[in-house]
Amino acid sequence: MRRTEIILSIILMVISITIFILTYQFPQQTVALPPTAFPRFVSLSLWVLSLILFLQGVKEIKKTSLEKVPKLSKLNKTFIVKLVVMIFLAYFYTLLIRIVGYVYATPPFIAGNMLLFNEKRSTLVIITSLLVTILLYILFKMVFKVPLPRFSLF
Repeated sequence: MRRTEIILSIILMVISITIFILTYQFPQQTVALPPTAFPRFVSLSLWVLSLILFLQGVKEIKKTSLEKVPKLSKLNKTFIVKLVVMIFLAYFYTLLIRIVGYVYATPPFIAGNMLLFNEKRSTLVIITSLLVTILLYILFKMVFKVPLPRFSLF
């Protein structure tokens, strides 16, 4: 597992550097934020998190080099079921967002994922799904000026 973390972190670092370099091909814009702002932020964040994953993997290898490494167990059946359900939720979310728009489709999607991963507190599910939807709406619609799908009766 530790070797996998190191390999994955190196791959993610290469991807993040590639994305960052590709942002230099974007057109320049002076209105609002430039189109390079969000991709550069995401690529830098991905690089930093990949570096943390790499360091954790190296630390674990050093820590367990003297210990016997246990064999990897098979994937848990409930994890696979949750993964398949989450893929279906994401698929139906992409269908629903075209019909009812971002604001109405996103809270049930977030709440469904939280319930899928065993969040029992209903108030936390409701507050989190609404708050995340509002914050993402503000970020993309008002800050980045990205048009989001809207509900249209006609």
